[in-house]
Amino acid sequence: MKTYPVLNIPLPTISYCIFHQPRKGRSGEEYTRTMKALHERIQKESEDIKNLYARGVREAIGREAQLISGLLAQFLTTPLHSDRAEVQRIINEGMERASRQVAVAGEIGVAWSSEGRTSFPPLKAGLERKLQHNGKAYLQELGFISDGTAGDIFESVFLVEGGSNLDLIEQIVRDRVGIYAPPHGTHLEESAAYSFSAYNLVYESGNRPTQGRKAGLVEISFSFSKPRVEYARFRGSLISGLEHHAAGTDILHTSLWQRKLGLGKGREFMLRFLCDEMKKVDPILQWLHEGGEPDFPSEALAEKGAMLFKELLF
Repeated sequence: MKTYPVLNIPLPTISYCIFHQPRKGRSGEEYTRTMKALHERIQKESEDIKNLYARGVREAIGREAQLISGLLAQFLTTPLHSDRAEVQRIINEGMERASRQVAVAGEIGVAWSSEGRTSFPPLKAGLERKLQHNGKAYLQELGFISDGTAGDIFESVFLVEGGSNLDLIEQIVRDRVGIYAPPHGTHLEESAAYSFSAYNLVYESGNRPTQGRKAGLVEISFSFSKPRVEYARFRGSLISGLEHHAAGTDILHTSLWQRKLGLGKGREFMLRFLCDEMKKVDPILQWLHEGGEPDFPSEALAEKGAMLFKELLF
């Protein structure tokens, strides 16, 4: 993982997550089109900001390098134009390396995003049915109607590197996209309920799919709270179990998240598994069934965990 330079602390990968549900009378296709347009606009604005930032850094370094080169010209033994150009090039490269090493933020803008629709498939095993029931109750706690009498419940996820990029998301959504004009204004009109949270990445394995390869993938997630045990021991137990049971499986990507400073509603921890078929998460469900390790967090996950299935749309 990258580190905040100088301070030598981890640069967090942060997920900004929004559960939302359409108003009655809004068709699934209409709502999905609006969300797709919103994601595309946010990605475009994020790319524009990234390019603007890169250009600004290059211009600032170029100005400073030219100034320093001019100040050093009097000390050159052979002050030829070619010598000054070479000095300026060396200074440029050195300042660029230094700026990368001490930059506070990681990648500028939104690094990755997804939109998914929750579902409640029929399950046979008692544990899975209980965990899915917990998932429905969890959504109700967040303010959504999950008994099938209202529209589908969706989740938008935006990943960024470093807290400064949360400021950029806010600037993109509020100022560059705007909250009144389409597609954001349309989304607000079409939605009945929201829930917002921010999480820090604790652990991941596998390869997160690229932006163009998410549609049709299945995610199974578990939302849960820490029992009366120290954080380090609890996280260590989770990671140990994931490394043992998820390794070598057909799960594409595994990630464990912890809510950032209590920001938002919901449980403190979230565990996500991405795969191309629902049955490929069977090793994880078997892990929950067995729970044989001494430090296995059975109360948090197998007893009180809230399980949700989600199909990624884009």
